[in-house]
Amino acid sequence: MILPVLGILLVVAIVVAVFLMLRRRTDAVAHKEETLESPRTETLTYTLPPGQDPAVVVAALERDGFAALSPATGGRPRVVVECPNGRERNREPVRRALEHVGTTGFEGEPLDTHGVRFDDEEG
Repeated sequence: MILPVLGILLVVAIVVAVFLMLRRRTDAVAHKEETLESPRTETLTYTLPPGQDPAVVVAALERDGFAALSPATGGRPRVVVECPNGRERNREPVRRALEHVGTTGFEGEPLDTHGVRFDDEEG
């Protein structure tokens, strides 16, 4: 009699733990979006070349210590990168990080990731 009750309690505990982990993750993503979309936060925006996966780019930037996200837009995918030291001080380190992101697209085709240009740059 006690074994089925313990089993049910274990299942409930697991479900609650998963729910809390997902909630924490959702709150963290919402906080990051709020921070990066704030007018007080300096950012660089990079429009991805066709075929480049925004998730791979965001992961590479975060691995290099930059907060980044890829907002859902109707146009070409782009990545917004936080510049805690200011745009000009972070521009070249972010550019170097972007130039070393994986060089294959969705279908395995080679991508040219050199000559990264941000949306605020001419050319």
